[in-house]
Amino acid sequence: MRHLESQILPSIAAYETLQDVMPKEEAFLAIHACVESNAWKKRKGFERLMRIPGMYRLMPWVFAKGTRTSFNEAAGFEADEIQVDNGVWRIDMTKCPYYDICGAYGCPELCGCFCDSDDICYADLHPKLIWHRTKTLGRGGDCCDFSLRIEGR
Repeated sequence: MRHLESQILPSIAAYETLQDVMPKEEAFLAIHACVESNAWKKRKGFERLMRIPGMYRLMPWVFAKGTRTSFNEAAGFEADEIQVDNGVWRIDMTKCPYYDICGAYGCPELCGCFCDSDDICYADLHPKLIWHRTKTLGRGGDCCDFSLRIEGR
């Protein structure tokens, strides 16, 4: 419900409302800007964590635990864990409520905004921490292939 009530449905509602007063492309850019702004705020919290000496080493474990807690089947997600140990967090997210609900409401393009927000939040947090994805459901992939690893792993 947290994802649905705090991000997905408000974004869809705003997107639909904005299309009454501006072209669809402008409405999309406005929603993208809002989602991006929220991502930069969230990133600041992660940047504060990265100031703790050695914290970067724990981040793959933190992501694995966070995925199991907040991005699980009860929240509408499904993931195949590929590797979640030895300084590596790799999963394929095969079901995503952002993708499913945006599609159900006829605005699948909005899901890409949330994919972009992940990249804002997690890319380049620390020189020894590598965030990588090659595809996402919201950008037309068959899954979201998330990877966060410590350099050299």
